Amino acid sequence: RGIVDKEMEKIWKAPCPMKIKHFLWLAHRDRIQSAEQLQKKGWGDVNCGLCGDFESTNHILFVCPMARFVWCWCRDVLNWPYPPKNLDEFFLLCNHSSAFINDRLHIMLLAAICWCLWLTRNNMVFRKTLLYSPLTLPFQIISLLLQWRKLCRAEEEGKLEQFAEKMKELTSNLKPRRTGVG
Repeated sequence: RGIVDKEMEKIWKAPCPMKIKHFLWLAHRDRIQSAEQLQKKGWGDVNCGLCGDFESTNHILFVCPMARFVWCWCRDVLNWPYPPKNLDEFFLLCNHSSAFINDRLHIMLLAAICWCLWLTRNNMVFRKTLLYSPLTLPFQIISLLLQWRKLCRAEEEGKLEQFAEKMKELTSNLKPRRTGVG
């Protein structure tokens, strides 16, 4: 009865923990507690703690420099033509992806990336801790995916492990650039 949201159907069927599915549902509806949502309630600042731009759900998960880094890394892993700038672009890229992973694993990757970015943002805002290097994010994402592999179907576990190895390889080849004096 009513309109069926195909993207949300994919999210609810994805092999990841229920709290992460719920988080993605909130993000899809632009209801996570970003500065934009908190300001509507009269709380806090509306700017991102990292870059100073207006903080919305889309900013946290796709636009902030930290998120851009992760999505560019994801673009390189999946051989996408461009990194997504929002959830709609993510689903569009997945539909036309030539990667060997299926829809469920794409959504699993989306969940791991978004959850990792959300936790990193919350640590910045509430604990005043900043990542030492953005290179830690891909390894955190890989770790989440491997923790969730028991939620996959048997045939997906092997694909996920191959995909995780490919991500590790690409990430290991990234080298932080040192700048400055000394």
